[in-house]
Amino acid sequence: MTKQTNEGFTIIGLSIETTTDSTTNFKDLVKLWTDFKSKNIVDLIPNKKDKNIICIYDSYKRINGEVYEVRATVGCIVKTTNDIPKSLNEAHVNKAIYQKFNVTGDMPSAIVKKWEDLWNDNEKMSRTFDTDYEFYGEKSFSTENPEMDIYIGVKG
Repeated sequence: MTKQTNEGFTIIGLSIETTTDSTTNFKDLVKLWTDFKSKNIVDLIPNKKDKNIICIYDSYKRINGEVYEVRATVGCIVKTTNDIPKSLNEAHVNKAIYQKFNVTGDMPSAIVKKWEDLWNDNEKMSRTFDTDYEFYGEKSFSTENPEMDIYIGVKG
């Protein structure tokens, strides 16, 4: 895990409103990813920078203790937001400091486990609860040694 300042970027993709309650969150995210894949959303996104997939978590609002409402958007980084199809949404990662966590192993269970660990370490990390995101590059969907990265927004 390393801290780094990341440049901002914009993605276009599908969004869902959910909470950080593990039962609700898991069900909602499975639906979001199923829709993203089954509807071939990657092919519908104009002006893609590349085919890497990003999942942005933003619009955090605390609703009860450690439970937050949050928007999740799965999509691709775009060069411009011109010609966005009405069925898709825009989400942004602002230039900020992020703590990076590499995740390897059996997907998606390794990702779920890492998020559980991260939620248990909120205080230690000094999270901003502004924007977090997941990066799925070429190795992410490999059948051998898959890996992806989670970026958590943290205070400087």
